[in-house]
Amino acid sequence: MKTILIVFKELKEAFRDKRTVIMTIILPTFLIPIMLLGQFYLMKTEIEKAEEREIKLAYEGPQDIKMFLSAIDKLVLLDYTTETNQEVEQGNIHAALVIRDGEAVIYFDPTKPASSAAMQRIKTTLLLISEKIVESRLLNINVDPAILRVFEIKEESVVEPGKMGAYFAAMLIPLMILSIGISGNMYLFSDIGAGEKERGTLEPLLATPVNRSEVALGKWLAVSVLSFVSILLMLVVMIITIKYGQPLFVMEEQVQATFSLTPLAMLVVLIAGLLLSLSSGALQFAISIYARNIREAQLYLGYLPMIVILPVVFIYIVGIMGTMPEWAYFIPLINIYPVLKDAMMNEMVWNYMLFAGISNLILVALGIIIVVKVLEREDVVLRT
Repeated sequence: MKTILIVFKELKEAFRDKRTVIMTIILPTFLIPIMLLGQFYLMKTEIEKAEEREIKLAYEGPQDIKMFLSAIDKLVLLDYTTETNQEVEQGNIHAALVIRDGEAVIYFDPTKPASSAAMQRIKTTLLLISEKIVESRLLNINVDPAILRVFEIKEESVVEPGKMGAYFAAMLIPLMILSIGISGNMYLFSDIGAGEKERGTLEPLLATPVNRSEVALGKWLAVSVLSFVSILLMLVVMIITIKYGQPLFVMEEQVQATFSLTPLAMLVVLIAGLLLSLSSGALQFAISIYARNIREAQLYLGYLPMIVILPVVFIYIVGIMGTMPEWAYFIPLINIYPVLKDAMMNEMVWNYMLFAGISNLILVALGIIIVVKVLEREDVVLRT
């Protein structure tokens, strides 16, 4: 009962602070849709600009190929000179094409996106021109060009359109949930432990007839509840934004990439978010209660997102290039990412998810034990 009273006391004080309300509720609600919709809009506009962008190409080579190139829309041909490569590096010319002795060399600057895009477009154009020239030569000697076509290549996805939407969501939502679960309530965590020590309000609380374990549990549950509310709110906003905002800004051929979560996947996501709140809350509360003051607590807590997010970025890259590494499911906090990603893709591996849950519960227990032990040490509680 005393633990519940402490929980309500901490929640009441947290929501009384306008900064807490702004950082945990208002900012995520407004910033996340703006950021995602802005990203969708920029992606669409950049694709449209790339299709309409005029390419300046310096050329040296056979006249027949030059005729083909000059007929291409939005391709400006210039003469290749000894200074052309320098012009490409300076950005005055997008690329240069030199064809000699049956070899075509495209000069471009890979550090400039416009130059790289021009190189890809020119490369594709040269392949088409080569096919047309070969076809023309075969017709001139009365040979059917179809003799060179062994087969026609077609691409067809084996997954439903919703799978692509789930893949897109799995790229964004787990990282956002992990980020807000680790760093979204850093001010609150630093204030509930080190802040109370600095203001001198922790000592009167510990002087009341309440066990140190009840104080620790009450404060930990309060900040964990607030953290879970932030995660839940962010999750709802992101799902709504991706589901209904993405079709407004993506290309027409991608509109079918819808996104939805099955009830089982949603349950897994909510459990993972709750475990993230409890485990990160225990760890951050332990760090905060050990620190002398808010400044020191924020210094320690500031390194925590980097310690967690950097391995997750590595896992993210490995997951894109291949399969998710098994060890990622065994590290507390970090293993929330693969669990969320699997749930988004509806590819749950239950034994790995069980290991992830157990490891985070162990972290929760260790964090609470540390907090209780710290609260029992007067030299730590009284130092500022």
